[in-house]
Amino acid sequence: RLSAFAAVHPGQSPPRVAAELQQARALGLRGVGELCPWAQGVAIDAPGLDLLLHFCAEHDWPVNLHVTDPRAPEYPGKVATPECD
Repeated sequence: RLSAFAAVHPGQSPPRVAAELQQARALGLRGVGELCPWAQGVAIDAPGLDLLLHFCAEHDWPVNLHVTDPRAPEYPGKVATPECD
């Protein structure tokens, strides 16, 4: 069984993020991904990201995050995942 995920850029204005999430839900999509806030230039405390994550929690939607292993070999286009304290 396959489920379609919405591609929503969390750096947009909260009203735009909300509209895209509502449209995705109305179309039968079942989650959001693949997000990579650090590569998309979105701060972890961005209002659009906060809204997106709350929406997903409220609707029991999974969120797919793109992360990289810092021990993996270098390759073209590799984006480092920042370390958290």
